Amino acid sequence: MRQDAGTNDSRFWRRVSPDTSRALTARFLFVLGALFALSAGAQAQYAAATGAPAGTTSGARGKCWLSDVSGGLQWPAAPTARLVLSELARPGTELSLPFAHGPSFRDERAAYAYAPKFTPNTPVFSKHGLPILRDGKFRISYLGQDGVWRAKSLLDGFDQALHRKRLIPAALSAADLDTSFDDLNYFSTNQLVLDDRCGVYTILHEGRDSRIGKAFLMYSPDGGYMWEAFALPLTNPVGTNAVLETPTAGRLLAHPPVITVAPLYHADCSDASKCEAPVQLIDVKRIGASLAIGPLRTVAGRSLAVSLHSGGGNMMVRDGAKIYIAYAGSRFPQSASPTTLDSVVKRGTPFYATVYHTDTGQLDPPTYLGRTGAGYVRRNPGDSRSPFVHNGELDDHNQPVMVLDRKGYVHLMLGAHNDTMRYLRSESPHPDSLSRWAIDEAVGDTTTDDQTCAATNCHAFSYPALEVDGDDVVHVVARMPDQYARYNLVYLQRTSAGWTRFDQPPIAHLPANPAAWFQRLIIPDHELYGVFYHRMSLRPDGTLWVNYSYNFDQFTPEEWREFRARYNIPDVAPYSNCTNVCGYLVNGALPRVSPGLLAYDSRNLWRFATTLDFFTECVGRSHCGPQ
Repeated sequence: MRQDAGTNDSRFWRRVSPDTSRALTARFLFVLGALFALSAGAQAQYAAATGAPAGTTSGARGKCWLSDVSGGLQWPAAPTARLVLSELARPGTELSLPFAHGPSFRDERAAYAYAPKFTPNTPVFSKHGLPILRDGKFRISYLGQDGVWRAKSLLDGFDQALHRKRLIPAALSAADLDTSFDDLNYFSTNQLVLDDRCGVYTILHEGRDSRIGKAFLMYSPDGGYMWEAFALPLTNPVGTNAVLETPTAGRLLAHPPVITVAPLYHADCSDASKCEAPVQLIDVKRIGASLAIGPLRTVAGRSLAVSLHSGGGNMMVRDGAKIYIAYAGSRFPQSASPTTLDSVVKRGTPFYATVYHTDTGQLDPPTYLGRTGAGYVRRNPGDSRSPFVHNGELDDHNQPVMVLDRKGYVHLMLGAHNDTMRYLRSESPHPDSLSRWAIDEAVGDTTTDDQTCAATNCHAFSYPALEVDGDDVVHVVARMPDQYARYNLVYLQRTSAGWTRFDQPPIAHLPANPAAWFQRLIIPDHELYGVFYHRMSLRPDGTLWVNYSYNFDQFTPEEWREFRARYNIPDVAPYSNCTNVCGYLVNGALPRVSPGLLAYDSRNLWRFATTLDFFTECVGRSHCGPQ
């Protein structure tokens, strides 16, 4: 058989002269040395940036905690050890929704002994499917394949990273950090953000009692082994919130997250000049095993943008060299004609969209999207069950939320405050501008006759959270009051056929509704003010997760006594001396109650989530795993 001369080692080298052989050997050794030098340089760069031991490499080249902790395997459909449902009082059955709180503040835990083995928070999922929850006090919880939740502290790694760059005073200890930062800030997305290269990101916000007065981006290129800290260029860290772009559509980010910078809240929106403030961005780029933090760039000088405590999501989403931006404005355009849906509300809050091009630094002129209203004024202010009416004022509760789906289409939900929302979808995937929309429609009844909606408050939505799954189904979770002035947590869905109408059974004194816009999830018993601090995330397999806690106020004296007895809390002013309705939004006085995590899957069933729900083969079962 004839052999290639290049592969016949003996005959080939006999034809090569000694000088040529030495030259080839030297060249080979030079290339090999260069490769070792590059590797050493990468290791040195990573070690210098993170303080890692010599020889450690980044997640892209070496170890990755997210991969190592899951054994480098795809998340299993079933646990490796047998699990028995023990987080609900009724094993063997699913606690399906809606759930109505009972009298005397009988909530999920009191009614069903709902006691998950994890802290209900927004779950995120690694490239291998590992479930991770941020559980407060600078810890994360991750679920082992044996069904056991384990904790990993982030505090020491954060502390070392901050001191390494001398970003905090040397005398500040890890214990001080634990009280200086607001770890679970409901005005920010407090979860970890993961990219597809094993990068992990989170932001440390200063608390109200901070002695630091700064905010930091924390980054781990190796999935959580080592951390690097970056001071964010905020002009007013105490009154400003920096929010990371979060993964949507069940995908990890393919890039570092863009950071949206906006005020925590506005004190007075009765006059635009008192309410408006800039909305800004920070562009973050990956440089080797480290990051480059861009400057603070203003994308809108007059905005109502704030970081909402409920619902919400991305106001900015990166798509290659483009950053799509949507925001609530403080002024209406002078020359633009009203959109077809603007007649639904009287004045209200205007919305705008623009695109920032990272390769050129160009910011497109803003496009006016339309407006949504605010209906938190009642027709008869003295009657708590009187229907909401449009008040036509600017309202910083009206905020947008954006999703870039798996095909590249931009989806927008323009939030309202007890009013009709609006949904938009871009005309084309990966658009160069946000000036053309294939879908622009009202979400809820578009009638302007408030009395028509008196029985159902059919257009009274607030605080939307938005997701789009791989089948192009749009999922929305929002707050909506019923005719008894109880603020419900509700679910809305849009398929290719339009918005789904739900057959709502009679529950909690509410009549049946065979064609409702919404599906009720949680129905409080308390009337008057209530809010759900809720967030939503999507697992790649299409499972939705909604974490929430319920916060309420405006008690009657009898309710206040029942509340104190249920949650064993002391009497506090202004509740102790009231004779009619007690107090309104006394920050820090009342605990947030009934925290929970909801799951929704392809069976179109919402339920309270337990550990078994994180294993796809165990959903709906009271036991799972090997015998």
